[in-house]
Amino acid sequence: MTRKSPVLLLVALWLAGVGPAGARPARVDLRPDQTPIRAQFGNNCFIHATVAAMEAEYKRRGYGELDLSEHFSDYGGSLFFLETCRMDGRYRTRDPRVRSPQEPESNPAVDRAPTVESGKPGLLFGLPEEKYFPVRRNLLSLQPIADANNPYWKNQYHVDTFNLDPRRLPLSALIAPRYYQIKSVTWLPREDAAHADALEAVLAAGHEVIWDFKMAGDSSADVWRYTTPADPMGEGHRMLLVGYDRTDPAHPFFIVKNSWGPTRTPGANGFTYIAYEFIRYGLWAHYITALEPPFAWHQLRYLGRWALSFADHRGTLDLYHLPGLMQREFDENGYRDERDQPLQDRRLGTFFEDGDAAKPIRVNGRAGKDALELWLDFGQQLTRWDLLRGWHITLKLRAADLLTMAGDALSPSGRRSAASAQRNTTSNVVGPDDPPIEVQTEQDRALAAKHAARRADDERRAALARKATKDEAPPAPSTGTEAIAKKYAELGGASGFLGAAQTGEQTCPDGIGRYVHYAGGSLYWSPATGAHAIYGAIRDKWAALGWERCAALGYPTTDEADAPGGGRFNNFEHGSAIYWHPDLGAAALWGEPFIIWMKNDGPRGPLGYPVADVATNGPDGLWTARFRGGAATWHPHRGADLRLDDKR
Repeated sequence: MTRKSPVLLLVALWLAGVGPAGARPARVDLRPDQTPIRAQFGNNCFIHATVAAMEAEYKRRGYGELDLSEHFSDYGGSLFFLETCRMDGRYRTRDPRVRSPQEPESNPAVDRAPTVESGKPGLLFGLPEEKYFPVRRNLLSLQPIADANNPYWKNQYHVDTFNLDPRRLPLSALIAPRYYQIKSVTWLPREDAAHADALEAVLAAGHEVIWDFKMAGDSSADVWRYTTPADPMGEGHRMLLVGYDRTDPAHPFFIVKNSWGPTRTPGANGFTYIAYEFIRYGLWAHYITALEPPFAWHQLRYLGRWALSFADHRGTLDLYHLPGLMQREFDENGYRDERDQPLQDRRLGTFFEDGDAAKPIRVNGRAGKDALELWLDFGQQLTRWDLLRGWHITLKLRAADLLTMAGDALSPSGRRSAASAQRNTTSNVVGPDDPPIEVQTEQDRALAAKHAARRADDERRAALARKATKDEAPPAPSTGTEAIAKKYAELGGASGFLGAAQTGEQTCPDGIGRYVHYAGGSLYWSPATGAHAIYGAIRDKWAALGWERCAALGYPTTDEADAPGGGRFNNFEHGSAIYWHPDLGAAALWGEPFIIWMKNDGPRGPLGYPVADVATNGPDGLWTARFRGGAATWHPHRGADLRLDDKR
């Protein structure tokens, strides 16, 4: 971020051909570069204005129409932020303080406390497109506890449970093919934020102006007017200036994109008009001078809650920060180590031994494109942000599903052992199941439609059954024990294909589901799906993908059943399935490729049976499902496609 002196700024603008007002056009309108006007949710006007400027600048540089995720900026600002300083009452100081491991060093991701984004929006990390992280209303409040000052939120484990919930922070937001970021901005001298001529000069040079001001005056008219001086302690607001019009010298006005939604002002096309004198409320103004080329951000895919195992240790690993994201704050605060060297931001998150919220250990390390390195010091829970001590654990992601990491651990004494981690895919979000405020991903829409169709079909079947018997069906078993026992009896018990039990009833790792393994397969139950049988090659495939922890599958929703052409299948709770054929084996299908296949008659159609699981790690986010007769693909920009093998 750069600042220019008034003299240098005027020289730069003069060289751009936008010197004194008389030499500038009487009207400049940058609205054609703008995306549609939307209404903000929450106190995030500063993000909406900045993202709107980013979208326009990227468009002018040839990247087309972009819809970037404002919510990711808001969410990431709280998620990535670390509380690193001593507080003086309500105010932060420049004195470093390492919080105790049980205290939260990150914020709940709806907290209005200052974050790394507050004063420097868009500069510290990139944003995906909206379709990868659509905002939902119920994700913008602290459910079930609305008060951020409640003692519940004074615990790192609770904050992580909220922030890292896979429904609040979906995997799609962490594996988007491209992220977009501001490289630099230029701030006008503070006094120029209240001078119409200075703002007009920047607009005439082809830059939108990100404008901060005190809320005052008359904003109820078609053109906002200055009335009385602003209250110095009053609320502020940010908008994006996208043009001006002084063709009528007696009534000049600026054209503004406001994040309160479209207006009905005649001729404004939903934009807001503010009179030149209203600019006197201005506080700060800046504009974008450079953008980073769109980039892949591989390190994001490590974020989340993981079940970590190494040597004799088991526990919950919460990864909520990436090393270096707070480095500028460290440098600006002058943090130094014992050698008087600048303190380095190496924080990754917190490890909770045995999954116990009362047994936390801070985790530092490095996040690379291909591997994650962790250091856990069991002898020092209060680990400073820069220290790399204790156990050294190296993990790599399995590219096929992004739900499993594997590697090794080196103890402080030099003993090496295997290490692995499984991503949590179970949501704990409490609140209404609101649809996205903006748009859903194509995958979300397809899965939602599939679920809705399935629920409607289930309701029709139930209604017909009740009508046929003229009586209500008996209530379903209310516990896993009852449901598993009932299903086992229906399938013939010990004399059926499942055979004798090999385990007692066990609790699944998510603490919700139940299962029993038998000689010939397994029965799995959850409150949402009931009890179902899974066995043979389909069960083996499900196990290889992480059992019910697989985000693409979840729990089975059907028993294994016959499929056309001599195959077998199980459906799963996330709108997915595993199909098996004796010549091809078992393959997992989900997302848009699965929907395309089903729309083309599934195993009966021209594609036939699958020959491999859906692959989600293709170039630029391409998803591919391969079949005996061709392939079904989905791309976030190009949409769905079906390709038949010519040899079929």
